[in-house]
Amino acid sequence: MLERLKHGLHSAERCRLLIDGFAAAAVLVPLIQRGDRISLAYTLRPDEMPTHAGQISFPGGRRDPDDADLVATALREAHEELGVAPESVDILGKIDDVATPVGYVITPVIGWFVDPPDFVIDEREVSEH
Repeated sequence: MLERLKHGLHSAERCRLLIDGFAAAAVLVPLIQRGDRISLAYTLRPDEMPTHAGQISFPGGRRDPDDADLVATALREAHEELGVAPESVDILGKIDDVATPVGYVITPVIGWFVDPPDFVIDEREVSEH
């Protein structure tokens, strides 16, 4: 199944958006395998956040100038928010970009984890996961 999913993501043409005035961002869509169960991880942002307060989200954020690409952005943000080691993620591919009402173009990056350790949450950015 994993190889079929990876092949499908790499062979499909995805929608890429370039919108003047919108900032590039990425999220990691974490698929987690534990035994024969597969789960999707997401977070709840604290109510005190200056932006996106109280929203359900995937770990992610704006691309930094030091990020090699948007995959690097997604991995950096997942490390900052959930303590996920970038080398522990098998990147399966990307899906269609999404424009937000607040001026971001988000690239969702699909990542696969097998039996990951417990997340180490940055409570400034994540209230629940």
